Amino acid sequence: MLVCHEDAAAITALDPDNGEIVGRIDLGGGPEAAVVNGKGTGFVNLEAAAMVVSFDPQRLAVKQKWPIPGCKAPVPLAIDISNSRLFIGCRSKVLAVMDADNGKVITTLPIGDTVDAVVFDPDNKMIFASNGEGTVSVIRQKSANAYESVGSIRTQKGAKTMAFDPKTKRLFLSAAEMEPAGKATPVQMQPKPGTFGVLVIERQ
Repeated sequence: MLVCHEDAAAITALDPDNGEIVGRIDLGGGPEAAVVNGKGTGFVNLEAAAMVVSFDPQRLAVKQKWPIPGCKAPVPLAIDISNSRLFIGCRSKVLAVMDADNGKVITTLPIGDTVDAVVFDPDNKMIFASNGEGTVSVIRQKSANAYESVGSIRTQKGAKTMAFDPKTKRLFLSAAEMEPAGKATPVQMQPKPGTFGVLVIERQ
């Protein structure tokens, strides 16, 4: 089991049977989302450095570090294993598509503000990016190197944490109304009690 530690700029490997630490990968920057390709390589975003790191999850070693041109603050990450493509959600309001074999950015597409999750549906060739502004940006994969934006789904402001069920093709987003947190300065927001819910998005 691999755990990303942004403050420690590392990935920690845990034994899933007993929870003991078995190793660590020092990344040289704070990691965000990570994925593996099932073929001996993992990938992780470094948010502040705007880079993708490829690593060996067995040897716990860094392989390559690739910059992400046109992207600032990469946070979520998804993978198309069959085509070896990475889908990188950038807080600069773009989705970057990267060749996972060589780190080349193939294209970038516009998405909403404050992206926090990206998922890929390999059956329908669709990419979904959930944004804190209250939208899910939808992108169609026409081929491994061709993509098009097909619009957005209105959700709820702050609904940016998302999960995908590959069987039902449903998207699930956590959401709550927000309110000021006491007298904190600057003003900080917190969930309003009794307003938490899960939004479900499905095809009609």
